[in-house]
Amino acid sequence: MNRADDDRSLSSENRLLLVLAEELKLPLLHVSQQTELYEQTHGISLDGIHASTQHALLLIDSYVTLHTLRQQRLELEPVSVSSVLYETARVLQPLAAQYHCKIALQIDGRYGPVMSHRAALSAALVSMGTALITAVKQPDQQVTLGVHRAQHNIVAGVFSSTKGLGDKVLQQGRALYGRARQPLQSFTPHPAAGVFIADDLLEMAGTQLRVAQHKNQRGLATMLEPSRQLALV
Repeated sequence: MNRADDDRSLSSENRLLLVLAEELKLPLLHVSQQTELYEQTHGISLDGIHASTQHALLLIDSYVTLHTLRQQRLELEPVSVSSVLYETARVLQPLAAQYHCKIALQIDGRYGPVMSHRAALSAALVSMGTALITAVKQPDQQVTLGVHRAQHNIVAGVFSSTKGLGDKVLQQGRALYGRARQPLQSFTPHPAAGVFIADDLLEMAGTQLRVAQHKNQRGLATMLEPSRQLALV
């Protein structure tokens, strides 16, 4: 098989995965709606089902965004990081509620626009959030969407007090990605798909996923370059 055949095969596989992802959304949405109806009718909490469907739906949406953006030539533009974090918190709130943890926003001070691709950055932060939320080991634990300055750049990400996440763990996870069911085993018992979706999205947007400290918490973040332009998206 030559390079052209390899490319066609990969493209065909990607299209199949995209169709499969879209197909899976419908039954998952149906399960979520029926679960809510059953809870209202019978007064029984089905948090486990809610949590699983919310998690899966968010990952599917992020994967679809990743696949769609791969077909494009991404142009970086001035983006309001505060606005993206607010939107991310809104999207993650239902999942956090199902995992009995609290979402907090920490945007101390004023931040100008950063150079990024809004859709890629937003989907990456949501994907990071799913990984941090599903790794929570204690009820009422706080998951923080935060931003802070680091020398000449801006660091934005999702942070928590969950132990087991470090540079070496992330590096090993990347090496095990696609070959082990729990590539970040010391941090989360889940496959951590959100981490690797975020990794790809950020790479497409010209930056990297990294482990970072935010106040007294640690988590997943990316370093963004401040924009010299004024127009925001």
